[in-house]
Amino acid sequence: MILQSFESAAEFREKALPWLLQHEAENCTILGVLNYPEVQRWIVWDGEKPAGIAVHGAGRNVVLYFMCSEAAAEILGREAKRWSRVAGVYAPAGAARVFQSAYAEVTGRKSTLHMRLAVHRLERVQDLASQAKGSLHQAMEEDLDLLAGWCDEFARYIGEPLADPVEHARGMIAQRRVFLWKDGGRAVSTAAWAGPTPNGIRINQVYTPPAIRNRGYASALVAALSRRLLDEGRKFCFLNTDLNNPTSNNIYAKIGYVRVADFATYRFD
Repeated sequence: MILQSFESAAEFREKALPWLLQHEAENCTILGVLNYPEVQRWIVWDGEKPAGIAVHGAGRNVVLYFMCSEAAAEILGREAKRWSRVAGVYAPAGAARVFQSAYAEVTGRKSTLHMRLAVHRLERVQDLASQAKGSLHQAMEEDLDLLAGWCDEFARYIGEPLADPVEHARGMIAQRRVFLWKDGGRAVSTAAWAGPTPNGIRINQVYTPPAIRNRGYASALVAALSRRLLDEGRKFCFLNTDLNNPTSNNIYAKIGYVRVADFATYRFD
């Protein structure tokens, strides 16, 4: 196997994209950052086919290609000692386990399993048996304080606290990619989109405050936002769920999301 690094985002995209699109849902995260100028990029070639594709932004997680072999994951894990500080790895469960083991061996940095995730794909929204009261609304500047608080709570819940929740929320509002479900004029749930791919888009940051959960707000919001994104011309919507949260996995299945792969995130100390 031969490891190739890429300075040019355009060259990397040309080489990697045909392979990544064979499993677009599974690779939605890496596809969403292909053109980011600040990321580092690698392909491990096994003959003329990639056995591993990886991207990494300094201080962030390494993201590996869905079909990354364990041999390629080990090569990348050992090579990562030369990269800017690696926060963790997000990859198919088997490849993530091999990468973190190889990286820990050469650097001495210990890792912990942060989260087990399922990747889901949706092509058509199913009608819900019961619909929560309310409607979908684009988040606006007047929602900033509320949204910043919810973003902060969500980020802490998943173990990825934000440096500045207000600026994070302000950025999403400016990009017009965050939405609210409102019941009787009151915001009760939020969700956003991120990481567009050639044929799809990923939904993330789905959050309902604990005091008003189990009323169907998140289900109604994700269904409405998914339908809106598909109606705009996309073929797919994607999302990731925590495998330790059976409630959310069940909710999204009823909307029409199909589980297509299992991933894992490891964090390094």
